[in-house]
Amino acid sequence: MSTLELKNLSKGFGGVRALDKINLSIEDASVYGLIGPNGAGKTTLFNVLTGFIKPTAGSVHFLGQDITSKKPYEIARLGIARTYQNIQLFKNMTVSENVSTAQNYRAPIGGLKTIFWAGGKGEAKLNENLEYLLDLMGLWNKRNLISMDLSYGEQRRLEIARACAMNPKLLLLDEPTAGMNEVETDQLWARIDELRRNGLDVVLVEHDMKLVMERCDHIFVLNFGQLIAQGSPSELRNNKDVIDAYLGKEED
Repeated sequence: MSTLELKNLSKGFGGVRALDKINLSIEDASVYGLIGPNGAGKTTLFNVLTGFIKPTAGSVHFLGQDITSKKPYEIARLGIARTYQNIQLFKNMTVSENVSTAQNYRAPIGGLKTIFWAGGKGEAKLNENLEYLLDLMGLWNKRNLISMDLSYGEQRRLEIARACAMNPKLLLLDEPTAGMNEVETDQLWARIDELRRNGLDVVLVEHDMKLVMERCDHIFVLNFGQLIAQGSPSELRNNKDVIDAYLGKEED
């Protein structure tokens, strides 16, 4: 069973087809790249997958369940989490509070369950997961800092930690390394690779083609809302449609 399957997925805005009959599937705890020129429909696709906008036609199936009409919070609880092109943190909350807030939906609310939960095994497990995620992202020693006081790269890592606090099965990353230098990028991807090894599927929108070609197992290419190609990095390097639409040719 595929983790994610899109069938003839389309989204129109007036007379513009932002997505046009997209068919693709994701599986096997891999890293998938989603590339294409600006305006190709990449962020629109993320917004459809997470329920922020509804498709005009077609369907989205996640772990065998049709989620096309579900609300964003329902999709998040089923196991799809995301980050944003522009960082969206709770800026006046601490690093720990940003992550623990994302975990709150996993705690019972009201009645005797709440009383027995506090200080019990359930709360201890969440605290353990909080420590693991902050340590993985290199933020444990900064857990009590206000998130807006972190560096840009640290804020990026915190946003990923917060998304992973939802215990997702599919993580959507929208330009996660934008603004990072090569060292910061390598450090981030070592951490993302650990998440993948633990069974997480990752889809990233990224304009750094060196990163995409080196880190992704499979790549989807969008152009004017259409899926014009897909395959391994080695397959797409010599794909004429991809070269013409996005990669370009090297000068002789």
